Amino acid sequence: MIDRLKIFFNRGAFLNAIEIVEESNIITYNLVRAKLSKDILSIVETFSSTSLDEIQEMLPAKEPVYLAINTPSVLTKIIDDVSSSNEAIVNRAFPNIDFSKFNYEILKQKSSSIVSVCRIQDLENIIANLKKHKIIISNISIGISRVDAISKIINENKLQLSNLSLELHENDIIAVNRFKEDEIIKSYVIADMRINNSYLLGFSNILSIVGVSSSISSNLEAVNESIQNTLFNRRFFYYISRSILGFLLLLLLVNFLVFNYYFSKNESLKLTTPLNNAKSSQLSALKESVNKKELQVKSIFAPSHTYITYVFDDIAKNIPSDIQLTLMEYQPNASTIRNDKPIMYSKNSLVIKGETISKERFNNWIEVIEKKDAITNLEILKFTFVNEKASTFSIKISLKNEIE
Repeated sequence: MIDRLKIFFNRGAFLNAIEIVEESNIITYNLVRAKLSKDILSIVETFSSTSLDEIQEMLPAKEPVYLAINTPSVLTKIIDDVSSSNEAIVNRAFPNIDFSKFNYEILKQKSSSIVSVCRIQDLENIIANLKKHKIIISNISIGISRVDAISKIINENKLQLSNLSLELHENDIIAVNRFKEDEIIKSYVIADMRINNSYLLGFSNILSIVGVSSSISSNLEAVNESIQNTLFNRRFFYYISRSILGFLLLLLLVNFLVFNYYFSKNESLKLTTPLNNAKSSQLSALKESVNKKELQVKSIFAPSHTYITYVFDDIAKNIPSDIQLTLMEYQPNASTIRNDKPIMYSKNSLVIKGETISKERFNNWIEVIEKKDAITNLEILKFTFVNEKASTFSIKISLKNEIE
């Protein structure tokens, strides 16, 4: 997994290569784009232009390229030496070369070596020009050394590049010639992919990077390693910073949704609070009404049972035989009971109803009751003659409080 991430940060999702070719003072940039998926390499598109701006437009932002330099500033020779040191082989191909001013690349074949050199200053100018057009480089190759990745797997005696014609013998390059104007553009089929000669060197660079081995040595290794480290750090920071930013945005979104959820709940509670307050007020009013009625009931029955019984007995023991009581009601209702009206009663009062056959005896009994200590007032509410011998009556007696 870590290796895959390193590969992604170093070269991206696509593999891009640009070959820089110069003919008759006209610089051409040949771009080939490929994709490696499940170990299968496929060409996505190819594009050629003399404008770096057009090349840059074909490249998605932040995608790096492999750079193959094949201009007159690159000198290439073939020598029959594969066993000497790299510096000795370069010196034999280009005597008295100053390694502080030149970069070199060597392809060692079975019996010969292909040596390409380029001035460091020319290479730096090319790199600076690409950077100015915001083209990111991931690897640099000079000359035709990387074409070995194709010459090994193609069954041809002659291989045409964008501006060079290579002669092959047993898959080794034995001669390099300038591309003649009368030579037609040729296409090649490699692993079921068709590609013409203008993009062959760039595609060879891609093949050499993804695993087709070649015996290539170069003093560009330190330069390429520095480029790749810088690219890795830049792409790592770019994607990790955006991943962190995406995570933070997701966190903010989750936080917003949670906040919105509880805010809605809070608003709902705010709306229900007045209703609850109203209900609470109603309950308080109802409780107050119940308490008031409870007090009324208590006040009705405030005098002790013994006191009321004493009053009742005291009145009853003096009743003449001519008088018969039909009702004795303590604290009777003062009005008709209705659901929408409070209960009204006659406090500390007693209503007595009955019949008598002697008005005289009734009057005497009334006089006796009025003289009792517990009675403050007596009122005859009704006295009605039923017939010549009998009458009905109703009296109201006001009582003292027990504590008086």
